[in-house]
Amino acid sequence: MDQVSLDRLSLVQPTLAARTMQLEKDLGFEIRVTQGKRSTAEQRAIWIQGRGDLASVNQLRSEVGMPPITDAQNKVVTHAPPGHSWHEYGLAVDVVPMTPVPDWNESHPTWKTIVAKARENGLLDGVGFNDEPHLQPIELPVSPTPTYVAAMDLPVQDIWKMAGIPDPAVSV
Repeated sequence: MDQVSLDRLSLVQPTLAARTMQLEKDLGFEIRVTQGKRSTAEQRAIWIQGRGDLASVNQLRSEVGMPPITDAQNKVVTHAPPGHSWHEYGLAVDVVPMTPVPDWNESHPTWKTIVAKARENGLLDGVGFNDEPHLQPIELPVSPTPTYVAAMDLPVQDIWKMAGIPDPAVSV
């Protein structure tokens, strides 16, 4: 796993990180973690995409250090409004196969292999809710429940304890 991915995994729940690293080992090819923990402001900037005018979208993106997008790129990319993405809780990652560069062609066999191996590694893939290449622990519901949203201001480690995901040494 490359350093970019390791840096992103260092910010997510440890079992999620361990499962993602094991997934790569089981796949036999490299994956890159393209997203890990995301702030609520970052989620807002992504959420508004495709829902707001380009100037507003790029203003929000700029505020969180994201590059501007073009009008053609201003399309909906998430169905999770701020507060409702497991990324904000450090409980989700997005990945892409490296063949040897990021391969965004979701019809390529490497994507199907990732999906097939995800559950074996204790990860729910986002295919069922139209969010490839999203991965999250299988113990979690698809989206954060009102209990998690209400606890959003707690330290992330407290939310991880709430989730009840086993320690990486004993999981999967």
